[in-house]
Amino acid sequence: MKNPDQKVVELLKETLKVNNLNLHDSPETIPQWDSFNQIVILDEISREFNVKFEDDILMNFYNVEDLINIVKRYLI
Repeated sequence: MKNPDQKVVELLKETLKVNNLNLHDSPETIPQWDSFNQIVILDEISREFNVKFEDDILMNFYNVEDLINIVKRYLI
């Protein structure tokens, strides 16, 4: 199985239909990363890692790195 960092990046690339991402990419740098895709991203990650995010998570990540760190916290 891939590590969580790689899997999160893959899911983001697939959902947002982009070829490259860096840790600082965010809704400000990727036009497709809108509110709808934010929900799709969290749903995909929830399924992939079998975690249920708390509601406030939607407001607490701003870039790829934040999302990876949140996923890692839930996997502990």
